Amino acid sequence: MMDFFAPTIQADVLQSPDLRVVPILGDRMTPTLKGDRDYALMRPVSTYRGEGIYCVSDGIGFDFFRVEATMDGKRGLRLFGDNEMYADRFYTIEEFDCCVLGIVVVDLKVRNERLLAAA
Repeated sequence: MMDFFAPTIQADVLQSPDLRVVPILGDRMTPTLKGDRDYALMRPVSTYRGEGIYCVSDGIGFDFFRVEATMDGKRGLRLFGDNEMYADRFYTIEEFDCCVLGIVVVDLKVRNERLLAAA
């Protein structure tokens, strides 16, 4: 019989110095990632690594954005959230590389806050 709770990912991978669990703050990525509730398993990076969800410094704190190439011939990037209340941002790759903190590897959606708090 299969052990349902047997680890499928080695524990040392989740404790790697290359990965960080970071709380989602704010509502820019709502409804995909809810601020003050969900988390991201993030790999620190200092350069654009292709399309994905990135954590970016704004000089005061940090926020999460989807990032995609604009294909405008100017090496531009479009940063946007899933919450349509926020306007898109446009950076050159060089500007982006100066403020990127990490790329999301896994998003962790909390389903039961009570059980998480009791763990």
